[in-house]
Amino acid sequence: MTENKHSDENDNRPVSKIKDRIIGIMILVIPWILIIAWGVNEFRQNEEKAKKKNECFEKNCHEQKVKGEIYCSYHLWQADQAFKQHEQELADRNKKVNENKKKVNSYTNSGITNTGKSKSNSKKYKINDPMDYDSPEDYADDAGGVDFEDWDAAYDYWEDIMD
Repeated sequence: MTENKHSDENDNRPVSKIKDRIIGIMILVIPWILIIAWGVNEFRQNEEKAKKKNECFEKNCHEQKVKGEIYCSYHLWQADQAFKQHEQELADRNKKVNENKKKVNSYTNSGITNTGKSKSNSKKYKINDPMDYDSPEDYADDAGGVDFEDWDAAYDYWEDIMD
């Protein structure tokens, strides 16, 4: 009989350990579930308040939003102006790139082809890209006598391209 009693105690220990672990896990998990639920509730309440307020999305602006927009008329105008300015900057940059391409093509047609060979003879030229240089002097030092007859021609070419 003593053996049976001893084996019953061993059988209850694993069940007791599992129960203790479940309780411990619940003690750790339940507060996090409550915190998350509280946060979700706060978010929903703030979202509803914002919808009811109908105020501009810009911080510290309490003007009424334009219908169908998130900004008031002033901040909507500012955003539109910034967008137009950005578009203008891109257009100016593209215009300058196209002008530079035309200048490069005019130099190409006047003596140096795209393949790097002179039209007047088959001597190979190393084409230095003027866009890679910050000053005409640096470009002329590298390109003068290689891409151009002399230093002055390379200097003038850089100035024409970069203007």
